[in-house]
Amino acid sequence: MDRQTVEKGILEILDDILCPDEPITRDTRMVDELGISSMESLAMLDRIEELFGLTIPARELRSVETFGDLGDMVMRYVEG
Repeated sequence: MDRQTVEKGILEILDDILCPDEPITRDTRMVDELGISSMESLAMLDRIEELFGLTIPARELRSVETFGDLGDMVMRYVEG
């Protein structure tokens, strides 16, 4: 699975959970710009795991500051 497919899937999940006003880019800050809460982050992670058939520890979210960080983290698990 390529990065474009992964990021598209994550964007669809974020659009559904957050309904952002502005387009999301790799530099978009998850908390500061999107205002994602801890509960929304966990819901997002559950949906990412379901969509891609992955198991990602919730603690991994601590290192995610931007959408690009999120895509990178998911890609690490996709690539195994």
